[in-house]
Amino acid sequence: MSAGVLLVLIALAVGVGVIVTRTPFGREQIRRVVEGRVGAGMRDGGSLHIGRISGGLLTGFTLDTIAVRDADGQLVFSAGRTTVEYDPRDLLDRRLLIKYLEIDHPYVHIVQHEDGSWNYRSVFREARQQVERRVGRKFGDYVV
Repeated sequence: MSAGVLLVLIALAVGVGVIVTRTPFGREQIRRVVEGRVGAGMRDGGSLHIGRISGGLLTGFTLDTIAVRDADGQLVFSAGRTTVEYDPRDLLDRRLLIKYLEIDHPYVHIVQHEDGSWNYRSVFREARQQVERRVGRKFGDYVV
């Protein structure tokens, strides 16, 4: 591969990175993907709402609002502005070490129902038992 082609590919990758992390359109796409992926792990009826995302996303971000509802539609967790900062080099190690976290107006509503079950347990599906533990990590396996 010639140096010119490599330079064009690097410039293209940087351009796409800027579009994804620095524009309202890109942040909205990230917000939708996160809501969809987390929502897929929720029980039927459970929901996650993420408000507007701001910040560069490379070293941190700010969420305008966040809300989690259980399968009955009852609010389990909500927060106003939430700011998270991290070191992007940790992503190369497939982990996420949060350096700074600020949550404005957090609200947690935990209820034990008459049958003894807790409302927060009805938000996410139970983790499936892994039949065989894989050696090593793949991209997407993070330690928080």
